[in-house]
Amino acid sequence: PYLKKVLNSHTLYIGNLFVMQKSLTNEYLSMLFTVLEDVEKKIILLTDTYQARVFGFLAERLFSAFVLYCKSKEMKIRHAWILNIKN
Repeated sequence: PYLKKVLNSHTLYIGNLFVMQKSLTNEYLSMLFTVLEDVEKKIILLTDTYQARVFGFLAERLFSAFVLYCKSKEMKIRHAWILNIKN
């Protein structure tokens, strides 16, 4: 239900950046790599370098869903801004 909520919203945690307790990191990474390994077996990677970033894009959505999961467990979530500078 968390991923569906992320996919239907306009909010996303981008950059795949986080700081969390080791046990929570292990829980998240276990889920993340299980999904990414399954997806890797089912898709054909294109030679387009932008589209080849599919795993990073998917990881951002999965992380956003994981944040919603953590919020549902009433875990403390703190946010920090990322400054994106373009030339």
